[in-house]
Amino acid sequence: MWYKNFSKQSWNLRVWRKANLYYNQDDIGMFKTKGILRWKDTIFRVCRSEAALRGFNMWFTAGIIASLVWWKSNYYDPKYAAAKQIEAQKVLDRADAEAEAVLFKNRLGAPTRPHKNLDDLLKFLSGSKTYEQLADFISYAEAMDVNKDQQAGLDSWMGPNDQRMLKYYQRSIGRKVEL
Repeated sequence: MWYKNFSKQSWNLRVWRKANLYYNQDDIGMFKTKGILRWKDTIFRVCRSEAALRGFNMWFTAGIIASLVWWKSNYYDPKYAAAKQIEAQKVLDRADAEAEAVLFKNRLGAPTRPHKNLDDLLKFLSGSKTYEQLADFISYAEAMDVNKDQQAGLDSWMGPNDQRMLKYYQRSIGRKVEL
């Protein structure tokens, strides 16, 4: 019988209100190695407790695993990814065509008022070319100078070559643009 040789003295317990007062997490937890590296010490100081660090490790690991599974299913397996990429490109092209038909464009061909109403904003957000056109318009200094003049009431007639200014800039940075 096991209880004849059972000795609670070897447990090293001092129980008070159902808590072991002799419990030391440094003997069994992440802090049990007393020689901690400098980067580990910084992590422990940032987290301030072992529970926060364990919780972070659990959620971080779950997020990394979910990201890897998503990446593998979308980009790594060619038999699945090829069909999905073709379908996603068709959806994106359709969204770009809808945005091209609906959005207001300034004289240089950039969608500068996507916030005119909610429908225009959703069309702007659903496309990819709309982002590129607006980003190119904002990054091109001469186009922004023309825009500032137009807002100040100094706009005048622009010839076709001036109106293609943004397209020339886009072609110079490597985008495929029809003139």
